[in-house]
Amino acid sequence: MLNQSNNLLNRMSPETFRWSWIPGLDIQLTEWDDEIVIFNQLTQDTHLFNRPVDWILNNTRIESLSFNELTTLAIRDNIMTDDSDSREALNQTLHCLATLNFLESKLIDDADTLSA
Repeated sequence: MLNQSNNLLNRMSPETFRWSWIPGLDIQLTEWDDEIVIFNQLTQDTHLFNRPVDWILNNTRIESLSFNELTTLAIRDNIMTDDSDSREALNQTLHCLATLNFLESKLIDDADTLSA
């Protein structure tokens, strides 16, 4: 059932989600050159990522952001270029972080788009 949900989420347009830090998440970030080691205090798991995972986590910790908002901020902060490959890489990274329970996604509803 979980795999079916993940497959459905991966097929949906990235613009249909808001991304946020999971409440109660307790992680430690250690930086080495272009890599980030994340230690999850709750699960005792350690994960190795390339940048900009730290940038994504820091921004989604502050507020829930749509894919388009994250993309705009990333381009502004020179984290990624404005092209389809970079957008796809961001989308895949967000889904990976959600699979590891670092981020949660929520479908954007009409009320969200009207208030934006």
